[in-house]
Amino acid sequence: MYDARQVANCLLDLGDAQRLPITHLALQKLVYFSHGLSYARFGAPLLLNKIEAWRCGPVIRELYFSFNQFADRPIGGRAEVMSVAAKRLVPVDYDFPQQILEHLTEVLRVYGPISPGRLVAMTHEQGTPWEQTISRAEKRANVGMHIDEALIREFFAPAAVEVRI
Repeated sequence: MYDARQVANCLLDLGDAQRLPITHLALQKLVYFSHGLSYARFGAPLLLNKIEAWRCGPVIRELYFSFNQFADRPIGGRAEVMSVAAKRLVPVDYDFPQQILEHLTEVLRVYGPISPGRLVAMTHEQGTPWEQTISRAEKRANVGMHIDEALIREFFAPAAVEVRI
């Protein structure tokens, strides 16, 4: 499994190579779909991070703090972490196996051209993990509004058996 910031930086690099501008809102959904579709393709999760149910759909908090300064403009930077050796912020690096790169490329090909508003609408549809989480929260507390990983797995790959990728 990978840090969402690695996946985000890879998607942004792939988007730049295709001249496909990606906003923060779209990136949140692209990373979410990459994660969910990883269950369908590999039978395993892609991300280490928790996914939360926010007003605009599934959100990964680490990505929010990395990219919220871009608002609704195309992202012009990369997620960064503090390098102790360099004593400065450096971009979060990624070195994915070929199968993960192909997966992310395919997700970007299919979902990248879709408007951020439509991507949000897709995550809000009846029966989605986001919608189920919001509906359940009306009846009981869910601190942090975390979307249960089992909901994501069952939605994207109902018959998936977890394996390691």
